[in-house]
Amino acid sequence: MIRIEFSDNPNEELKSWMINLIEENARGDYETSEEGWDRDKKLREISHPEAKYLYVYHSDNAILPIGFSHYRIEDEERLKGGTRKVLYIYEIHFMAQYTGKGFGSTLMENLEQLGSQNGVSDLMLTVFKRNNYALSFYKKRGFIKDELSPEDKSYMILSKPMRRRRIKYI
Repeated sequence: MIRIEFSDNPNEELKSWMINLIEENARGDYETSEEGWDRDKKLREISHPEAKYLYVYHSDNAILPIGFSHYRIEDEERLKGGTRKVLYIYEIHFMAQYTGKGFGSTLMENLEQLGSQNGVSDLMLTVFKRNNYALSFYKKRGFIKDELSPEDKSYMILSKPMRRRRIKYI
């Protein structure tokens, strides 16, 4: 049984757990990128006033999550001008022993549902080009390279258009 909880104001214990998990999972990718690893900068990012979180718990009585997503609802630029309302996924991380077991798919389904409820046109995220596991995960879920994705960086921007539900009139 898994449990998913929403938060827009995590306590210090959860913030510490999140930053430690990000560092464990992604520090190597950051260190080989143009940006480099900066723990304080990442902590400021996850503490942003607009940040929202989904936490995945392995059981109903679990105290700490096994994974999480940090996301925000934002207006994103378009190459041809104007903006679009997106759900931007800043982080998705799971403890190593819980990857490949369907928890990430469940989390993505919840993020898509939140996007739909908030009227966004797309889900967006940034992924390191060398992270083949994540690239495969996102592509299987319909993410494609976004028009804003730079060619000369160590990362890609991916997006997934939200499907609009058609109303059937009787």
